[in-house]
Amino acid sequence: MKTDKPLIYQTKDSYSKLSFYQRMIECFASAQIVGGKFLDLMNYSKKEFKPLLDLTIAEKIFQPEHGYSSPDGTAELGRVIKKFEVLRTAKNSNIPAEKLEILFKEAGIGVAPGTTAVVSGILHSIAKLKKGEIILPIPTYPVYDDLIKICQCKPVYLYTQRSNNFLPNFNEIINKVTKKTIAIILVYPNNPSFTTFKNSKQLRKLVSYCQKNKIFLIVDNIYQDMIFSNQKHIEIFSLTKKTDYIFKVYGLSKDRPFFSGHRAGYYIGDSRIAEDFLDHCLTNWVCNTNVTKNLLALDLIFRITLLKNLKFPTKDDLLMLGPTLGGWSRSINYDRIYSLIKFRKLFKIYKKNLLLMERKIIKNLRECRNYVNKSKYFEDYSNDLIGNAIIIKIMM
Repeated sequence: MKTDKPLIYQTKDSYSKLSFYQRMIECFASAQIVGGKFLDLMNYSKKEFKPLLDLTIAEKIFQPEHGYSSPDGTAELGRVIKKFEVLRTAKNSNIPAEKLEILFKEAGIGVAPGTTAVVSGILHSIAKLKKGEIILPIPTYPVYDDLIKICQCKPVYLYTQRSNNFLPNFNEIINKVTKKTIAIILVYPNNPSFTTFKNSKQLRKLVSYCQKNKIFLIVDNIYQDMIFSNQKHIEIFSLTKKTDYIFKVYGLSKDRPFFSGHRAGYYIGDSRIAEDFLDHCLTNWVCNTNVTKNLLALDLIFRITLLKNLKFPTKDDLLMLGPTLGGWSRSINYDRIYSLIKFRKLFKIYKKNLLLMERKIIKNLRECRNYVNKSKYFEDYSNDLIGNAIIIKIMM
């Protein structure tokens, strides 16, 4: 029987068979149909938040042609991504930027439509080298389970404990390692528990173990700039002197209002998969548009400006952007871009709206946690003032 109603309105049996994401979509669809109110922090609300940047602004600044550019984004964005990661790692670890520049000099980089596409490209590239088992701590971003299976590899689940804030420790991970283990996926801050490691001891041991045993470690750090407590994020590349077997994945979907639909993410790390990652982007149609790359470029330049604690971006930083950012047959005009950013006061607006966003997110998270604590229907929650969501345990 056909119906226009969401599956949640059909049978309980149908709903129970849905994946995590399908359930979430059905719940939002149901709320829209019945006119219910709900708080959606993941996609943000125009009533609560203001955009920092958008595609219209990026297009006006860069004036790209709507044609081809490099499939994996390295030609246009490679240098600025490396600079950003050097500065961010230096800030979070107190390691001199000069040393980190040496570390990242030969690092591989790849850009794709969101971190999901980036991890997909990494997994496909690893699987080309060798198929096998991939350790996946649970809970995690649910899509990674399917990505592992699509690559014809086997997910090995590591069920973490509430007593350890749903984070795996070193011994738990290596107890899952076998001769067939080719990779480990680690999400921190964790999604969906929104907890993170408080010291580097476990991570340092894991990095050393993976490099020694030639096991790839894929680290999803998409929520690292949404730690709203006094705790510092532990940079994975602050724990090693080489990038071998380590990948850091990051994207803009979570910590920038209204960026989730633009799909922009990248990896930095082991360079041995660079050609296979490029091939994956080409053959699976996972390439960003020129305008999306323009948006990513502008955001990265502004993030660098924030890390440098400057009032305005520098021309030298703009020159790190590849000339083909406007397309293969249209070189960008650096002087014009610099003048427009200054004239439109884009960085000032960006900084102001970013501060507004952070304050509102912190306020909303605290209100959610207070509500759970006072409610007679819930008995526990997980969120260490991180991210833009909260998981709640219903009283049984």
